[in-house]
Amino acid sequence: MAYGTAINNEKTWLMATLVTHPEQVSTFEVGGEPRLQTDSKTISGWGQRDKFQLEVKLSDQRVVTLLCERQKGWVNGAHPRWKCTNLEREAYCFCTRDANPKVASSVKHSLMSRKPLHLFVAVINGKKSDVDDQLRLPINLAVKTHYSNLGPDVLHEANVRLDYCSDDIYDGQSVLHLAVLGKRSVLIHALVAGGADLEQVNNSKETPLELAVKSGRTAESQALMKEGAVTQGRTLMQKALVAGNLSYPYSTDVAKSLLANGAKLDEQDSKQRTALLNMIIAGNEKGIIFALQNGASLGICDKNGHNALSAMVKSKQRVQYLNLVFTHCDIQGQQINSEPFKRAFEFAARCGYCNALQIFIDKGIEQTELPNEPFPSKELMAAAENRTDNACQLLLRDWFKKHPDMKLNTLKSTQSKVKFEKLLQRTDMGKSWSTYLTNTQDVGEPELPQKIMK
Repeated sequence: MAYGTAINNEKTWLMATLVTHPEQVSTFEVGGEPRLQTDSKTISGWGQRDKFQLEVKLSDQRVVTLLCERQKGWVNGAHPRWKCTNLEREAYCFCTRDANPKVASSVKHSLMSRKPLHLFVAVINGKKSDVDDQLRLPINLAVKTHYSNLGPDVLHEANVRLDYCSDDIYDGQSVLHLAVLGKRSVLIHALVAGGADLEQVNNSKETPLELAVKSGRTAESQALMKEGAVTQGRTLMQKALVAGNLSYPYSTDVAKSLLANGAKLDEQDSKQRTALLNMIIAGNEKGIIFALQNGASLGICDKNGHNALSAMVKSKQRVQYLNLVFTHCDIQGQQINSEPFKRAFEFAARCGYCNALQIFIDKGIEQTELPNEPFPSKELMAAAENRTDNACQLLLRDWFKKHPDMKLNTLKSTQSKVKFEKLLQRTDMGKSWSTYLTNTQDVGEPELPQKIMK
């Protein structure tokens, strides 16, 4: 092992007791301050812990034991705060003191990496050779950008220029975030190999992959996933489908890459909404088509009880969106009578969306019987209770058409049937009441328009 200039003019090596293979390093000085002569991966590995212990063995066989602890907060919002304490302090007067303060200073300064300017510049400018040179230094890659280490004044003083400049770069970005912002996918492997944390968040609480997905950066997203970035837990599919609008024509490349790397299409956000639900609410038709074509669930409900189908019914584009379901989903047999469709069918009846009701009826949906009562159906009762006269007429016509042999005047008067009749006798339900009386008196099919649209 080659020793450099050691602290206190002594040859020194450092052993990390919490590292699988103990590290041995010498020191050198940068700007008059001691630094550990090791690479960034080692420093970044230590920096990812909350607490660890180091044994510093001096050339005279004395051992200095340091306890390194991460402190809360960041210096200037960019540098992690660390405290390095000599556990074997010597007695001095009526207190104790650290006999080797420069040892603790060397470790602390390396962990905090107060001067990462040239690494940041190399990443933003895409200079791989410069990045490789910087990664050989003991730089903690957990350090984030800030006006104090990458601001215009700092750049001017150092006489360096950036090929890419935006206010985003000063907002607490890690080196991987900078590679995403600068579209430097070719640097991502080297940065990760050098110790950069794939899951470190910036000041906006975004991981590098999340930033890449949100920005529609396909190459950077793929490079991060190739290195093992986590694709679950941050609703990345939703962000990818929204980001598709950032490109022209609409691009689903990032979303496809996410699916191929294990992202969940039906992952729910804080409002329990899936990607499909959010695309419906946002009116993103191409996002809806992508989700439907890739098997998105129609039945997952959000906090308000809406699934994808009822959200479509609620939308002003209800006819267009419902037709997309039957175009891009293989709805066979009794699937039309499954719970997701029945929920949307009842919601359409309750709100009076006759065009949506007509689509469901045309596709073969059956009205739902109340427990032990053949009439009225659950949907008819919902329409009557909510005074949706046109919807109630449409449902009555459908019910009588599908039950031609059942005469209501011969049915036993149940509590629900009596309630339904009273609801129809209200003044704003006159057309439905007339339709009902016509059929119960066996006069024939009521005179109704072919389709009642609303």
